[in-house]
Amino acid sequence: MPSLQAISNALLPKLTGVLVQLGDKKAESYGDDNYRIVDVSPNSEPPGISHYARTQGGLKVVDLYLAPWNHDPDAFEAAIKVTHGMDVENVTWGMENEKIGNTWFLGGILEVLIETLRELEVRELVGRPSGGNPSRTSDLTSFYKWMGFVDTGEKSKGLSVLMLHLNNQGSIRHAMAVANDWLSRSDAW
Repeated sequence: MPSLQAISNALLPKLTGVLVQLGDKKAESYGDDNYRIVDVSPNSEPPGISHYARTQGGLKVVDLYLAPWNHDPDAFEAAIKVTHGMDVENVTWGMENEKIGNTWFLGGILEVLIETLRELEVRELVGRPSGGNPSRTSDLTSFYKWMGFVDTGEKSKGLSVLMLHLNNQGSIRHAMAVANDWLSRSDAW
């Protein structure tokens, strides 16, 4: 099984490429160069690594956090924050408002994350949807399931543990179809 650092090293150029491309698309769509992604960099945050995307306007607009899943050595957990016009440092996991989200970025992240993990023979991608309140957490859990994650029936720190089986062709086709749908939309929302 690859180390977290090996995954981060393999992911970084792909993540940078897709987010720079999508940041350019967003800047052109909004007519504002401040939305361009100028840097994607990893930051160690034990037990994991956050990958931050920064805009020309100076905001961190993506936080992709990866950590080993301590319950299964063949699995890694991912958590994602994506914002619009506000810094991810000012956002809690699962927070909801008009400045959070971007289907283009989510689609690009999902696509390169799955590709990279599969190339490195990681078998499972873990998500633990957290929304700050039961209703939002339920909505996020449904959202994860819609992307192809399945509920394991387990809980970790009070949150449902969902897995995307990276060795299941049906799961991968479904998740990639979702990513492609998001990437093909004419608007990021």
